[in-house]
Amino acid sequence: MDILECKLKNCYGIDEFNHEFDFTNTNVITVYAKNGLMKTSFAKTFKKIQDGKADEIRDEIFDIKAEVNVSVDGQDIRKEQVFVIKSFENYYESSSVADLLVDEKTKKSITTLLKQKNNFLKKLVQYSGLKIEKTQQGRKIYELEPTIVSDMNLSEKSFLLSLKELGEVENKTYLPNVKYSTIFDNSVIKKIKDSSFQNKIKEFCEAAETIYSSYTFF
Repeated sequence: MDILECKLKNCYGIDEFNHEFDFTNTNVITVYAKNGLMKTSFAKTFKKIQDGKADEIRDEIFDIKAEVNVSVDGQDIRKEQVFVIKSFENYYESSSVADLLVDEKTKKSITTLLKQKNNFLKKLVQYSGLKIEKTQQGRKIYELEPTIVSDMNLSEKSFLLSLKELGEVENKTYLPNVKYSTIFDNSVIKKIKDSSFQNKIKEFCEAAETIYSSYTFF
């Protein structure tokens, strides 16, 4: 790719944007702008192109359909040529990563690996009670993989990069009929740490101790 030409109009917060990005002598171009000007709208526009939903791009305030003309070296851009990374997402499950690779052999290996990983995580969903991804406050977040990385204290923040480390973990407890989320539930931990709960536990233990001490056979 040498020339990326963008002609955008009514694309979310972008009224009109016409620019030609020249990659002839570089692989990276940085777009800088003040907050609220166009960066997020620019990313959202390309995300729609990546998802094959360019016809959904519009000015959301005035409900005006967008005019989107993006070309690579004179040819209309294809969704396979786009990969948008959202700033608030740390994990990605997308074949687009492999599509960006030039080497066909490497691309095939990565695609196969991602499929195997996805199938494995789907199996874990059944036994863990956790979801691969979920929506929280309107945002898509990944749950299962980050939980594995965090709870197992892995040195790498990636499941795939930690395969060797995971293989060395010694399984001391086997509970096939108990879901992981049943034992490690943040809402339960929060309740346990609550001062009211702690006080009641203390009262219970003191009362139990009084009762037990009154019986001579204990």
